[in-house]
Formats: sequence, structure tokens, C-alpha cells
Amino acid sequence: GSLAEGRAFHSATRLPDGRVLVVGGIGEAATLAEAEVLAEVWDPTTGTFSPAGSLTQGRAYHGATLLPDGRVLISDGSPPGSPGTPEIWNPLTSTFSPAASLPGGAAATALADGRVLFIVDATFGDETTPTAQVWDPLADTLSPAGSLAMGGTEHATLLVDGRVLVVGADVGADDPSSDLPALAEIWDPATETFSPAGELLTGEYYYSRATALPDGRVLVVGGSAEYRAADEWPGDAVLTEVWDPATSRFSPAGTLDRGRFLHTSTLLPDGRVLVIGGAEHHVFGGIASAVVWDPVTSTYSAAGVMPEGRSSHTATLLPDGRVLVVGGVDMTEADRTLASALIWDPATATFSPAGSLAEPRVEHTATLLPDGRVLIVGGIDWTESQRSAGAAEIWDPETATFSPAGELDASRWGHAAVLLPDGRVLVVGGAWRRLSEIWDPETATFSPGGELARAREARTTAALLSDGRALVISVAYDGNIAQGWSELWVPTSESFGEAASLDISDRQYHAASLLQDGRVLVVGGKNGDGEIGSAEVWAP
Repeated sequence: GSLAEGRAFHSATRLPDGRVLVVGGIGEAATLAEAEVLAEVWDPTTGTFSPAGSLTQGRAYHGATLLPDGRVLISDGSPPGSPGTPEIWNPLTSTFSPAASLPGGAAATALADGRVLFIVDATFGDETTPTAQVWDPLADTLSPAGSLAMGGTEHATLLVDGRVLVVGADVGADDPSSDLPALAEIWDPATETFSPAGELLTGEYYYSRATALPDGRVLVVGGSAEYRAADEWPGDAVLTEVWDPATSRFSPAGTLDRGRFLHTSTLLPDGRVLVIGGAEHHVFGGIASAVVWDPVTSTYSAAGVMPEGRSSHTATLLPDGRVLVVGGVDMTEADRTLASALIWDPATATFSPAGSLAEPRVEHTATLLPDGRVLIVGGIDWTESQRSAGAAEIWDPETATFSPAGELDASRWGHAAVLLPDGRVLVVGGAWRRLSEIWDPETATFSPGGELARAREARTTAALLSDGRALVISVAYDGNIAQGWSELWVPTSESFGEAASLDISDRQYHAASLLQDGRVLVVGGKNGDGEIGSAEVWAP
């Protein structure tokens, strides 16, 4: 269907009866002062839009919160002049009415118990501390709910455990126009208080690796600080850290034998973590050694040496506990791209040959299939004029050999690959590709899997969620400006839809790890200002 009026920066809210309420926004060629007042409802049974009342004043960039009784709260945003008074849409009458008792210019978040948390922003440049208030829509009462340590604009996200993650900026009264460091706090509905949400102890690094542990914690290993000034360069990260979802805090977890980035970090069946290869800045050549992290002692021990150093390779845990290492680049020989594969044996902590790819590749993906084989997709050969690989290959554990497995419609590197519940593999992003592709194990062929809203830069991350959807996180560019984009791939329609973006929207080269409760932890990375030392939690 089609809207009666085209609009952008509006809100869309799914109602309990399956319809969708579309409110406000800015029409084509309109200004913010001409924000839409008309609301429309989309009916899934007819696929059409119909009028649903009008706001008392137009607004865009606002929030829309579904209340327990089916009404919709419209808050914050930028109507002409000021954020104005919140309004409530009534589904029985399709009309809006002012909610004068509620705070204007405040971000609203629906809580698990039906109440609504308002984050009331401090005046920009003022020393006033932002505050929180909780509104009970059934009793129509508003009560104080704590104060934030940060100032400035906030973004609030409901977590699966009922807490709320609030991310904003530390506004300095002396120079409010300066760059503002991102901060995060957690609001707890049980105590109605805020607490910090975590900063990496090692500081700001990218190319770290994050590995989910059996107990729900996440181990963060290594990383680079390449883009800092020479006199400020601290060396690649050697301190490893563990993030605890119960506290949203990082704590020390041992020290690597040396700084590493572009390495792999693989969880072993016994709970240990195998760290293989990588590179080290200001040291010529790749790293050939491997180490194992012990969760009981939080210490590392030697775990074998490869025939050559390699980085940007893949490491895949096999069903029998061994680890398959494929491809990568050997920086000791003019960035020679590798075709060789190795097997790491946990019984002997040694590496042995495991066949060779038909095409050398780096920045590829390796996906363990249900039958124990490993699918290798995409990649690039840095040695041969940076030629990207379009052919996929399958490694067979019975013969330790590779064989052809179909051709991508569009070659790519730095992409992500997700094993779907039905055994197919979703390949998405990388090398500025919008079109995703799905590999079918029955035919060993690729077919279209839906288009992203934006073509993605290389080094996309993706995580399969518990409901079968896939979260895709990467960076797209609008001109020369990097913008973070998160999208959700829906298996029933094999299409992408918008997902909540990262609070540091242009974060790239980060690490992402699926948590046991369905959330996704995003750690580190870099943007135009340098390395990032914070972490964020994405909630479905």
C-alpha cells in the first residue's frame, strides 16, 4: 500500500491487533517546521493505509511507546519551536489528546511491568543533572526515579532482564561544542537507580576478539591501537578482560604472551579459549604461535607453533574438539596470502597440515555445517592485485581436502556468514555489497537472500538470534561520512528490516558476541576519531 502523504523521520508502532500506527515525520521537500500532523494506520489484512487522526502539533524524530491498554504515547521529537507536550493516541476513537502532566522533551521507554521511564534531558551546557521519572499509565501517576551521572542527550534501551541501558554524552559546561565522550549507565527498576555500564580497562582498541564463555561471560582478547599518535601508542593489547552480564562490568582476565590483533579466539569444549596467530604492530611479520586461556586460573599457556605466521585467518571448532585453521596472510613475505589449512589437536597442542584451498584467501568466512564439513566463502588475495574470491569451497574432515561448493553471484570479502537453523548459510555484507546470498547444502549453489538498505563496507558482523533472525552490524557511507547501520534479516520473508543502531553509530572493526539471554555484546572498534574503548549491548 501507499501512505496518503510521504514522510521520513516518523514513527511506526505495531498495535495489539496487528495493525501499524504511523505518526508524524517530514514530508518530501518539507522543513522541520512543516512536520506532519496526520497519522495513518496500516491494515495487514488489506495491505492499505487509512486516516487515524491528527496530532495537535506536527513533530518528527519523536518516540512512540505502546501502552498496556493499547494506547500509544507520542513523546519528545522536534515539532516547531519546542519538543512540546506529549500526546496519547486512542485506538477506540483514532484521536490524539495532550498529556500535559508528562514531561516534554523526554525520551520514553516502556518497561516490562507496563510503566514508562522518562529520561528528562538536562539543558545543554547547563550543570543541571538529567533525571528519570516513571509514569504509571493505569494510575496516571508520575514519580521520581533517580538521576544520571552523565549530561547531554540520552538514548534508552530496554534490556531483556527489565533493566534499561542509557547511553549519552558527558556534556562539559566549559565547552559544549567539543567532542563528547560516549558514556553508558544502567537503570534498575528494582532500585530505580543508575550505575555505569562498562568501559574496557585496556582503553581504546579495535580488532579485538570477543568469545562467549559457557557461564555467560564474554572474554575479550587482544586488539590494536594503530591510529594513536606515535608518542601516545601504548602497544597492542596484552591485558585480556572478561565482561560480566550480571554487572555490565569488565574485569582483568590474564595477560597474553604478546600483543596480538587480527588473531582468532576459539572456545574449546572444556571451556578454555584457543588464541591463534595474529599480528603485532611495529614488529615485522605475523605471529606463528598459539596460546590457550584457562578460565579457572585466568592464565595463558603455550599451545603450539604454526609453520608460518598468519593473521586474518579463520579458526573453526570441529565436532571432535580439533580446530581447523584456514587461509590468512603471512606478513613475513610481502603480505603473502595463504591457501594452506592446518589442524590443531588439543591432545598434543600441535598443528598439522589439513589440505590447501584452490584459491588463497584472507578475510573469508568459515562455517561449520551440521554434517561436520566446513564451508569457506569469499575472501580476497592480497598477493594477486587484491583479487576477491567468488568461488566457495568445502573442507571434508574425512579426507582433509577441499572441493568446489558453488559460485557467489558477487565476490566479496570482510563479510559475515550465519548458519541458519535449516542448515543453509546466509552470506551478508562485505566489499560494498547490498545483496545477500544463501548457500544451499543440497545443491551447493547460492541464491539471492534479500537486499540490505545500504551497501556495507567490508568487515561486517552478524549474529543469529534465538528466534531465527540474524542481526547485521556494519558501516555504510553517505558521501565521506561513515554511518552505522544495523539490520535484521527475517527468515520467513528472506528480507531485511531496520534494527536499533549502535549508540556509537560509526563503530567498525568491532567484536560482537551473542549472549545467553539473546542480547548481543558489541566491544571496541574504531571510528573517525580513533579507537573506541566502550562496549554496548544490543537487545532484540
